[in-house]
Amino acid sequence: MACGDTNKRLVETLEKLINRRDVVKNRQQRNGSRANAELNSKRVGMENERSQAQGQISEPAVAERDFHN
Repeated sequence: MACGDTNKRLVETLEKLINRRDVVKNRQQRNGSRANAELNSKRVGMENERSQAQGQISEPAVAERDFHN
């Protein structure tokens, strides 16, 4: 059962990080930083493609990095 609880917590953390990333992106767009927001979206897409090619899931790391930038 501990594994199930851990997985549930990981999913919840991932959802929170994705939501934070989206909030930051929306703020950038509202503040006139649309070019930066679009660039970040492309960068996230490229990171995901690269990690998928390597068989890794990097979305949490990308979301956290974008949130802190």
